[in-house]
Amino acid sequence: MKIDLSPESLTEAVKQAVEQVNLIRQKHPEFQDTRQSLLLFQERFYIKLLNNLFESREQFRLQKEEFEISLDAGSYAAATVQFIRNTDPGNDPSGAGRDIPLNIYSQTLQMFQELLSKYISCHILALDTHFLAAIFLLDDSYTGDWKEQVRSALENTGKMLHNYYGVSFLASIGGLVHDALDLSSSYSDSRQLLPYLSDSAPILFSDERSDAGSLRNVFSMSLFRDDISRAFQELDESSLRTTLDTIRALLEEDHIHFSQALDAASSILHFAMTLLSDGPDIVSQIFSNEPDTFGISPNYLSQLFKKHMNVGISEYITSQKIDESRKLLKETNLKIYEISDQLGFESSFYFSKVFKKITGLSPKDFRNRP
Repeated sequence: MKIDLSPESLTEAVKQAVEQVNLIRQKHPEFQDTRQSLLLFQERFYIKLLNNLFESREQFRLQKEEFEISLDAGSYAAATVQFIRNTDPGNDPSGAGRDIPLNIYSQTLQMFQELLSKYISCHILALDTHFLAAIFLLDDSYTGDWKEQVRSALENTGKMLHNYYGVSFLASIGGLVHDALDLSSSYSDSRQLLPYLSDSAPILFSDERSDAGSLRNVFSMSLFRDDISRAFQELDESSLRTTLDTIRALLEEDHIHFSQALDAASSILHFAMTLLSDGPDIVSQIFSNEPDTFGISPNYLSQLFKKHMNVGISEYITSQKIDESRKLLKETNLKIYEISDQLGFESSFYFSKVFKKITGLSPKDFRNRP
């Protein structure tokens, strides 16, 4: 059978395809840009990796596979990069003009990632409009001179950015590690080097400072991860405040550098970001004035709930989430990590653990069961 292909027929075919996709979107609200959703989860994964927020190696492995992340390398190193706009110091003594406008920043970030990836295997994670993190995946073939490889890649990228956008950057690189789960140590080292970067020393490695050993942070997020997570899950402001006060006292007792305190604050902030989802944020905004209106605190409300319902509010919410997840597993094609995120669980790993504890089956087995 001969098919007559012409610009008109192809255009009509594309229009029909678009109409079919729009129809599917209308019939299935859960249909979304899976690729964009996956990129968001991958970004969260890297945030957890750099801030030592994985509960176990098993959780790390499962999420790496689930989010289709490749971290195969002989060694790794993490860097913190700060973009700065090229200005004349004489015309801008305060340095305020070195901040990059948002529209230029997004273009610069994209160009930085494309260029650097040509010189060395890496992953780039935007932190804010000033800083980004870079993870270098280093093959065994050149780990002996890995610093020269990284420096050369950064310098070549810097030349191109300077020529095209009039933008430069400062980069601090942490130590070499041989296990991806140790990248948090390399990243912490890189952040603590930030105060020592300058126009005359734009690229700095952790072992190039004589006091590098004393810069290592005394703060470990893993010591407080469970307490902070529990406080968020139970909406217990008092417990969260107590934990943060303990951390502050620890930092004051050790008389740490400002950069170390900043690194600790960054770890706590990023962990909080992984615990929060859109649902709790929206509810918090809607009911932000309820305690004042009714004269009760969240803690007292929890006590009243347990007294009259014979179950804690946290347990009740969890059971409702699991009930809803059963429907989503059977009635939609959403991936498990998308269901986990939609229902406000900390991670798909935690969701699977809770689901199996309550139902006796993993989400995957439940979905496949007739």
